[in-house]
Amino acid sequence: PSFYKIAVPYPATIILSQSFDNGWVAFGATNHKLINNWANGWDVDGGARVVYLLFWPQLLEFAGFGLLTIFGVTLIIGLLVSPKVLSKHAPTK
Repeated sequence: PSFYKIAVPYPATIILSQSFDNGWVAFGATNHKLINNWANGWDVDGGARVVYLLFWPQLLEFAGFGLLTIFGVTLIIGLLVSPKVLSKHAPTK
């Protein structure tokens, strides 16, 4: 998963048991740090009730899939419409 919503009732440290990567962004938490020499961790103060964790490079992958889909659909439509357009404008003998 690339998105987490975590309810935090009191000041704590959140530990995400995935290999440490600076691509993780926390909304509602501070101080992204290395835990146990491999995991991601954040400090949460008493004011935050909900913390959102997002792996932002995943958004780039989703955008790439979206662009690939748009390109593929456009290509298919172009190939289906192209013979009809060419036959209308073909010279007649």
